[in-house]
Amino acid sequence: MKQLAAQDKETFRNWLTATKSGEINQKDLSEFDVNEMYSMLVALATEKRATERYDGSDTDSDPSLKVELPLGSRVRRGPDWAGQSEDADGPGTVVEHQKGRKVLVKWDYTDGIGVYRFGENNCYDVLPTDEPRILRADQLIDVGVKVVRGPDWEWGDQDGGEGNVGTVYKVEQRGAVWVQWPNGSYNMYRYGHEGLIDLTIVDVVSSDNNVQPKTLANDGGMPNTSQENGHAWWQWNRNGSWVLYPVNVNMRLEQEYQANPRSGVEVEIDSVRRYVDFQNLKDLCMDTGEEFEIQRSVFTEDEYVAALSTT
Repeated sequence: MKQLAAQDKETFRNWLTATKSGEINQKDLSEFDVNEMYSMLVALATEKRATERYDGSDTDSDPSLKVELPLGSRVRRGPDWAGQSEDADGPGTVVEHQKGRKVLVKWDYTDGIGVYRFGENNCYDVLPTDEPRILRADQLIDVGVKVVRGPDWEWGDQDGGEGNVGTVYKVEQRGAVWVQWPNGSYNMYRYGHEGLIDLTIVDVVSSDNNVQPKTLANDGGMPNTSQENGHAWWQWNRNGSWVLYPVNVNMRLEQEYQANPRSGVEVEIDSVRRYVDFQNLKDLCMDTGEEFEIQRSVFTEDEYVAALSTT
């Protein structure tokens, strides 16, 4: 699977056509089917690799890739583009180095992922771009986002020193992210895990990595989820105290709420299944039967950090 997922989509299509079952004829194999199968294959291979290493590099990748196109690099389709429309003609982020001179890219507009050549056989499917990562309304953080030390930073000079700007290249579901720093180091940091925030999302005001960035109150670290002036965050009442939901759970809640304020959604927190009812403002613990009140609050960045400190 790993070797197949490391191929570009055209190679995968040729392999699929050559090896598919005789019960499937050519007209049944639509472009949509090929795209879906290729995306699923790459996603499964990426998940498997994530359990083995977190530096985002294949052991057989060209070492010079780490210098020429580091993890977190922003890219667009290049002159030898052999993909389809998975990029939606938009920018993406390098999230892993593949065998030889190939990279795994996650695209901003579609969340699609694929393997692309960067100098492989002198072909360039993608090229670097300086376009910033713009988060959607339902995203708190994602790959490609620029970050600096945040309010709960306690990791010394892993970032190469205060003011250095790193790039997120992997996001964990448990409220943690992986960051590549300009000094070449990479590490995992808390972004909501246990209510702690090690990083602040920034808008880089200079191409120099060692700059004082401009904090994004509403467009980055605290993205808007509506036209409200701030960021919407969900809380549940635990013994009279309002507790913030974890980052990944809040993202899911706000996304579902924006889609239908009268609906509800099932989430999992610390291996416990809970059903959040937006219309009745209730959180039902499906395993124990306990029920909690919930509320949706809109915070400025300062208010959000203050709320975290009381959780």
